[in-house]
Parts: sequence; C-alpha cells; structure tokens
Amino acid sequence: MPTKAETLSFLKGKLEHSRVADLMYFTHAEWTSNRLQKIEDVHAAFNGHMIIVRSSALNEDSETESLAGQFHSVLNIKASQAKEVAAAIDEVFASYGEECADNQVLIQPMIRSVILSGVAFTQDQKTGAPYVVISYDDESSDTDTITSGKGVSKSLRIWRGTNPDHLSSKRMRHVYAAIKELETVMGSDRLDIEFAVDDRYRVWTLQARPLICQEMMSAAQKEKLDAHLKSIGQEMTDLSKPQNDLYGRQTILGDMPDWNPAEMIGIQPSPLAYSLYRELITKEVWHKARTGMGYRSFSGAQELMVRLAGHPYIDTRKSFNSFLPAGVDTLTAERLVNAWLSRLTDKTQSHDKIEFDIVSTCYAPGFDAFMAQRYDDVLTYDQYQAYKMLLLKHTNDCVEGNVDYSITWSEKKALELKSIQQKTHYSDFTSGTPKEISAHIERLITECQTLGTIPFSAGARHAFIGEKILRDCLEFDVLTQDEVSAIKGSFPTISSDIIEGMMALSGNDQASKDQFYKNFGHIRPSSYDILSPRYDAMSSMDGISVAVPEHHNLILDKAFIVGKLDPYFKEIGYTFSASHFLDYYAKSVQMREWIKSVFTRHLSDILECVAAIGEHNGLDRKTMAYVPIDALIDVTKKDAGKEALLALVDEHRAIYDEYKGIYMNYLLESDKDLTVIPVQRSVPNFITYKRITAAAVTLSEKESVRDDLAGKIICIERADPGFDWLFGCNIGGLITKYGGANSHMAIRASEFSLPAAIGCGELIYSKLENAAKIDLDCESGQIISL
Repeated sequence: MPTKAETLSFLKGKLEHSRVADLMYFTHAEWTSNRLQKIEDVHAAFNGHMIIVRSSALNEDSETESLAGQFHSVLNIKASQAKEVAAAIDEVFASYGEECADNQVLIQPMIRSVILSGVAFTQDQKTGAPYVVISYDDESSDTDTITSGKGVSKSLRIWRGTNPDHLSSKRMRHVYAAIKELETVMGSDRLDIEFAVDDRYRVWTLQARPLICQEMMSAAQKEKLDAHLKSIGQEMTDLSKPQNDLYGRQTILGDMPDWNPAEMIGIQPSPLAYSLYRELITKEVWHKARTGMGYRSFSGAQELMVRLAGHPYIDTRKSFNSFLPAGVDTLTAERLVNAWLSRLTDKTQSHDKIEFDIVSTCYAPGFDAFMAQRYDDVLTYDQYQAYKMLLLKHTNDCVEGNVDYSITWSEKKALELKSIQQKTHYSDFTSGTPKEISAHIERLITECQTLGTIPFSAGARHAFIGEKILRDCLEFDVLTQDEVSAIKGSFPTISSDIIEGMMALSGNDQASKDQFYKNFGHIRPSSYDILSPRYDAMSSMDGISVAVPEHHNLILDKAFIVGKLDPYFKEIGYTFSASHFLDYYAKSVQMREWIKSVFTRHLSDILECVAAIGEHNGLDRKTMAYVPIDALIDVTKKDAGKEALLALVDEHRAIYDEYKGIYMNYLLESDKDLTVIPVQRSVPNFITYKRITAAAVTLSEKESVRDDLAGKIICIERADPGFDWLFGCNIGGLITKYGGANSHMAIRASEFSLPAAIGCGELIYSKLENAAKIDLDCESGQIISL
C-alpha cells in the first residue's frame, strides 16, 4: 500500500482537473542519518515559500483502516528557517508514536488564497450507496479543518452520474470534475480525497486514499437505487402538474413546512408511525379543520403528506392553498400561491417557519409591511385591497369566535373525548382476539379524529394567529420584549400540570402516584412510535426528583397593555378588544397543548392495541412497527392469521430497507434536488434573549427519564409532550434538531423562560450532539460547540 507521499508523487503530472503541489519526502532513517542535508534540500526546493510538513506514516492508510487526522501536520513554516523546519519535522515524526525507520514526512508549499477545502468520499461510508459525499469549509482559509475536526464544516451529497450542470456552484463543479478524474486515474470508485480550491478556482489534490466503508453495495443494488430515483423523479413531476381546484403552477415538497413531519415522526419513520400520522392528521383532518375556520376549501385529493423513498413530505401547494381565506378570487389566489412558492424557492431557510416568513395566514398588524417587502408587485391595487379585507374579516371572526371551529368548539369536543377516556383503560381494548382488538382500533381512530385531532388542528391554527399578532406588536414597537414575555408567562399550560404531578413520584403517596399515571401515563417521548415507552412503562419514572420551574418574573400589567393595544387595534381594523385578544391568545395556547395531551391518549392506546395483536401472534413491537395501521386492520378483520401478518411485515420491511441507501433532500422542487443534496442548514428559532454556557447532554427518544440534568444544555432531535419532564429537571437550555417557531417545545421554552434553539437543522445539530460543552447565546443568535 503506497504512503500518502508516494500516492501524490504518482498523481503529479497525471491530472488535468486538479493539481498536486510540488513535494519532497523522506524516511525517518534518512532524517536521523543526515538532518543537515535534508534541511538544505528543503531550503533549495522551497526557498522563498511557506511550507507545510505533513504526515506520511506507513500505517496512516490501508485497505481496512484510515488514520486520517491522527498524526500531526505543521503549517506555515518558512523554508529558509532551518530551526523551524527541523522542529516541524521532529514534531510530525514524534506524532507517529513508536519509531519506524521507514515512516516518512511529506513537505509541500502552502497553497495560497484558499477559498474552500475539504474531504470527499466517493461512496456513502455508512451504506456504500453511490453518492459522492463532500464535507467542506468555505469560511476559513485553512486546508485541514475537516480532517482535524475543527472549524466550519458543510456538506454536499452528489448522486454518482449526476449531470455536472445540476451543480449550481462553479467551485463545486470543479471539485466534482477533479474527483471523477481521480477515480479514473487511480482505478477505483472507493476513494477518500482531501482537496483545496484557491481563488482562481484551481483544485489541489492533497491526498487520495482507499475509502473504508461500513457496508458494501453490489452493482445490482446500486442499479435498483438508481431506478428508484428515476421513479421518484417521475412521481415528483406528476405531483407538480396542474391539479383541479388547486392554484399554483407547481409544488415544492418539504419535510418541515406546515405539519412538519420531520419533527413529528422523523425523516425515515416506520410504516406504522407514518400511517398513523397520515390517518390522524394529514389525510383529511388538517383540511377539515381549516375549512371549519373559514379558510378556503378545495375538492379532490386533500392528502397533505406524501412519502418518497420512505421520507415524508408536505405538499406545499396544498398547504398554501389552504391558507387562502374563503371567497378569494381566482386570479388573486393564483398569483399569491405562485409568489409564496417562489419565495420558498429563494428562502429555503424559511421552510420551517412558513407561517411567519412566507404566507399571510391572518391579518396581523404588520400585514402591509409584510406584503410590501415580499410581494409588492404581485397584486393589483384592487386585488390587494379585496384580499386584505377578506383576511381582516377572517381574523376578526377567528378571534371573536364567529367561525364553526372556534377555540370554544375545540375545547368542547376535546372534553367529550376526555370524558370517554375517563371511563376506560387501554387494557379494556387489548385483551380480546386480534379481530376484536382491530375493531377497537377502528373506533379509537374515529373518536381520535372527530373529537381529538380536528379540534387540535383548529386549536393549533388559532394559536398561530395569536402568535403572529403578538409578534407583529413586538416587531413594530407597540409592545416591548418584556411585555410580550410577561404575556406569555402569565398563564400555565398542561406542562405545569405534568411537572407538578411528577413531583409525587419521588414521595410515598401511592394515591398521588396513581393519579399521575392515570392522567399522564399514556405520554411517550415520541407519540407515534410504538417503540417509544409510555410514562407508565418507564421504571425510571418512580423516584425521579423534579422541581416546578419558575415562570417569568415579569409582572403582567394587563390594564396597561390593554391601554396600549386598544387604540392600535381599532386603527388597523380589528373589531375585537385588546382584552379579548389577550384572553384568546392565552386560551388558544392552552387549548392547543391540552388537546394534544388528550388526543395522544387515544393514539397511545392504539399503539398498545397494535402491540397486543403482535403479542397474540408472537411478534414483538419492533416487528409490528413495519405494519401500516390500515393494512393491519384489513388483515385482522379477515381473521387471516399470523402468516398473513408476517407477509405484511416482510413486504413493508423490504420496502423500508430498500430505501435506506437513498438520501433525500429536505426540500424538493425538481429532480435535480434528488441528486444534488446540501445538508440542511436551518436558521434556529431562538427563545428568550438569554445566554448560557454549560455542559451538554444529548438524549435519544427511547431514553428513560433521568434526573441528572440540572444546569445542562439538552440536545434532542425532535420532541413532543413526552419530553415535558425535562422542564422539571432544572435544565439550563434546550436545543432541538427539528422544530418550528411555534412548535411544542418553542411554546414550552417560552412558558418557562428557558433559553432554547429550536429547529437547528442537520448541519448545526451534528456539531452539537457530541459536544462536551455548548455556548448558547439567544440574543445574538449563536450556538458554539466548546
């Protein structure tokens, strides 16, 4: 196996799309026997240049192991300074550990004016799938930030065989061409390449070694994945075609807009979790809730979520259509939806905050400024005024309760569901035959939809309206940050009840413990995941020590705030009073969170029923996670038996496993987005203006409750009510990978005045999840791994 130096020497002069810098290398034996001559050789070869002394150990690279970044390199040494050169060479040899006469050092001139450097794998290291994976730094001028693990790291995946024209970046087209050429010259498509690009867009090859893959993928498997991508591309084309009763020339698919499935069920959910989310929310429920609030109704297929390669996406064209007020004229609607889609294309970082940055879902105080800044030339004057009046009337109706699905209606329906639940226990549904249990599942789903998720969907939308109005009052200096914080901290949500109930778990009062489990035992850290344990199944819950966190210490002077808001509200056309709005805002947030805790009881019971059917057939929960809920109902209603159930498991597990090698973009607009995939870099939603530097702890969704987290910054991928116990552990801060500006955890953090960064995205989160310490500065909007 050639060393790094020998490989670069072989490549020098053989490449057109990249360069290898001049080089010199020698062994440890040659260095120890003739130090002065080697120093003179370096001076002669690189006189007048700054050099880098690089490692080139015999064991640095092999077919089975790579020690990239393990040994030292010394940068920016003057070739004319003998002592500096000698010290650098000694340092590099010393980093190898045990002496070996044949180990080498490699000396090259420093590459000047570096605008980008990085590492490229020519296969996916984890799956062996045919992606070129490029990790790079384009913010510092160093050439070793990726291999050393320091500095900025971004990432791009390119499907092998991608048309280079699909790469919008000129510098990445040059890098990609250099990578493809290296594969040809070295006769391998499994390479680990280090590179740099200078300000003249010249690519410099710094190293090319065998890539160590965890998995190997056969040519047949790669061809199958390629066929899948072509099929997905056609499906995207079909989804983007004009559709009856839908405005917009195309669609964009995203995993975080609107009902954000990436946060709720994950980017590769089990077939069971996906099917439940579809059935309870995105199939029809979401649309019924919005039309009941006075938003536009449309006919035809109303499914909001689609699944491509196992990855759930929201159809944003349908989402945007559903945010139009009822009665909007055709031309206005077409122009608005197209403008919203265009802005999402230009502002992809807003994909998890479309209700605040892309679409007007209500008439908020900053409506005119919002439209002037983003969509000034979209509508004629008459269209604009008509749209504005429709939106104003719709907002007045929602806040005043003059819509079918008002906050009061949502509360009434959820109370009906709560009344049903108080008379039952999940064990009432799980002790019969699979056919009987299946009948219970059907009933639970129907009840959950009509009395749970429809009221929840409406309540969540009311909460968005209230939040948008409040934010605009802050943005336009009608209210101060302290006043908004006082409003948000002036009322409790169900979270306080959960934490107060948990306090009984550390004591000896069995009645209080029983009451806690009766009220909240159904909660799971991941509501739709059958593998996520319920509170009442966690042995670690008993004995946990929690404390009720303090709310904001700001006093709400409601009369003073009403005095500021009333004339302002009247001026902009609101028919409701400020006092009524404050009550509406508090009630909408409380109902949204309370109804969620109610309907997830039915959801949790459904999952227990699924587990019971599996147990009856000798199948564990992990196996049952592969069975979609509709297919499970069909097969059990027919009394088909274990063989039919196993056939379902095998069918959906095979599909699930087949797609594991495909990496999907977080936004899909065209088939180019299937083959050129930047790793998600979101703008986090910061809560509070506080700053904290503390030890970091990353928790998994299946981790048991623990009470050793006081003062620490907690990192979680996604969260729903199952992680509410965190707020009783006196944590110092919270960071999530997924989550929107008005998501569950954003509301919780705001309620308890906890510094948080919600929805950091894949790129930022990947730097934080293994950090020992984090500096979270919500005021400046910075998160630093220490």
